Amino acid sequence: MSVIRLFFANTAGTDQLADVGGNPTDISLGLIILITAVCTLLVAGIIKYIIHSKKKKNKNEDKDVSAQSPTSYTLNPYRIRLFNEDDVSQLWEISLANTILIGRNPDCHVCVKSITVGRKQSKIYVNNDGIAVIENLGKTNATMLNGRKVYGSEKISSGDRIKFGHVVLIVESISSDVSSDLHNGTIYINV
Repeated sequence: MSVIRLFFANTAGTDQLADVGGNPTDISLGLIILITAVCTLLVAGIIKYIIHSKKKKNKNEDKDVSAQSPTSYTLNPYRIRLFNEDDVSQLWEISLANTILIGRNPDCHVCVKSITVGRKQSKIYVNNDGIAVIENLGKTNATMLNGRKVYGSEKISSGDRIKFGHVVLIVESISSDVSSDLHNGTIYINV
């Protein structure tokens, strides 16, 4: 006679040991208990995953950085031109009418594909005083401006070096020429 020994935790939190004898009915009952326990664990894991995903999604929605930026400058004529120091073919000319996000996330206006750059590393915008500034958004990755770590928001100007991890972007120009705003938006060149 064969015996199947099942060990499982019951709902009271105590461990149970069940011996199922060689009787075909007992073996079927043991397998049903085993299958039920496995299915219960799978369903619990799926539910936990769904709840965790929703919490993470809600947390990310709360961190929408474009909603946190000043809005009084949305009709300004400023434009910024940036390029990657190591790859000058990566050039961005962008209107500063709205906040510019920089990071490795493909949704960023300036997408830098390097693991040393945060998903949403920093943002550039024109503050309420009409000055172009950069602000660090990275929690673990620092944003450096001309060799100094950025705390809060700091003024940027032509010739500045912005460093994220191993990547350096150069601010080629910041212009307020209204005539250069031909496309009323963003121009991506060699991206």
